[in-house]
Amino acid sequence: MDTSHRQEAVVNSYFEIMYAYNLLRQTLPVMMTMYIAITLIWPLIYTQYCLSLSALQILDFSNSNSWYQIIWIAIYTIKNMIIVCTMSAESELFYIRVNEAQVICVEIIASRDNKVGERRLCKNIIRSHRHQFRPLSASIFNVDGRLPLEVLALISTHFFVMLQFNLLGNIDSPDLAHSGQ
Repeated sequence: MDTSHRQEAVVNSYFEIMYAYNLLRQTLPVMMTMYIAITLIWPLIYTQYCLSLSALQILDFSNSNSWYQIIWIAIYTIKNMIIVCTMSAESELFYIRVNEAQVICVEIIASRDNKVGERRLCKNIIRSHRHQFRPLSASIFNVDGRLPLEVLALISTHFFVMLQFNLLGNIDSPDLAHSGQ
């Protein structure tokens, strides 16, 4: 295989990778939005449910069945967080590899000892990258290395706000009882 066919094969491979990436970019947001929504909403709803039942003295934490339910929702949330972390880590690795390819192409273009065909190949790759590559996003979140931290921050913030409202609702203070009048 001569040099021009090899360079054409490299460009075609790069375009096929970008085509697959664009397909992933179209389908991934639906799945990631679902997992993020489930990971955010389900534990918060279940926590509020448990707090409400506990306030009504229906749910007794001395009972082992109550603890099984809490352990189940914790395992379910951890599983969803592992999926979000895995997708985030793989996306971040892909971004790193694409950026490394861009750096190599810039170095090839900058050096004077390369052939015109290699430089044209690198210019085509950089041009294609500029027009086709955008980071993955799932609704309001970008799928990158920070995604698990953002999801965990949202869960913990809403969890503590729910606990604060629940604790304030259980205080039998005369000032709070008459403040609605």
